[in-house]
Amino acid sequence: MRKIVLFLSSTLLMLSLTFAGDGAKTTTTPLTPLNDDGTIKWLTFEEAVKLNSSKPGHFFIDFYTDWCGWCKVMDKKTFQDKYIAKYMSENFYCIKFDAEQKADINFQNKTWKWVAGGRNGFHEIAYYFMRGQLSYPTCVILTPNYELVYPVQGYVDTKEFEPLITFFGNGLYKTTNNYEGFKASYKRPN
Repeated sequence: MRKIVLFLSSTLLMLSLTFAGDGAKTTTTPLTPLNDDGTIKWLTFEEAVKLNSSKPGHFFIDFYTDWCGWCKVMDKKTFQDKYIAKYMSENFYCIKFDAEQKADINFQNKTWKWVAGGRNGFHEIAYYFMRGQLSYPTCVILTPNYELVYPVQGYVDTKEFEPLITFFGNGLYKTTNNYEGFKASYKRPN
C-alpha cells in the first residue's frame, strides 16, 4: 500500500510540475495588432513611435502610393499571408505610409512636411528613409532607435518575403551578413 501511495504521490507531483511548466510559458504581446481576419492592422507612423517609447521594437514601414499597382499586389498577396502577418505583428511595429501624404509629422524634434515635385510630390520622411530613391513599393526596416537597417525596393512575393522578414525580425542581421545562406536553408516553421 505504501508503494502505491508513493507512486501516486510522485506521479501527481510530476503532473503538477508539467502543467505548471506549461502555464508558466510566456507569450509575447504583439507589437502590432492583427485584424479579426488575421491580417495586419497597420499603424500610423505616430502610433508606432508612441508605442515604441514604452516598448522598444523594430519598425517595418511600407512606403506606398495610391497609384502604385505593385503596392496593391503586395498588399493583396504578400501582406495577406496569415503566417507573414502573424510573424510581422509579433516582431515589428508595422506602418503603412503614403509617401505622398500631405500631413505634417513631428518626429525627433523636427516637423517633416510634404514637398511639391515629381508626380504628386513626396513626404520628407519617405525621402529620408528611402535614401532619396522614391520607388514604390519600398519597405524599410528600422531599429528601435530609428536607424535604417535595410530598404527593400519593389514588389516581393510571399516566397521571397518570408525569409527576408525572418532574417531581420530574428535579428540575424546583427551577427551575420550571409542572408543568401540563410535564405537557401530557410523553411517555414509548422
